[in-house]
Amino acid sequence: MAAGVPILVAEGTPAAELVGPASVLSAAAGPSRWAEGLEPLLSTTVIDWSG
Repeated sequence: MAAGVPILVAEGTPAAELVGPASVLSAAAGPSRWAEGLEPLLSTTVIDWSG
């Protein structure tokens, strides 16, 4: 993962999801493949903005 890129993690997210295959794709795989790997995590993440 690129240095300096902020990551939002939902409270209670299992560590296994954070270090799954999406996090170890090489740069050679291209950004679209990396984004596809994150899609399952992002599609299930709910952000509560109510504070």
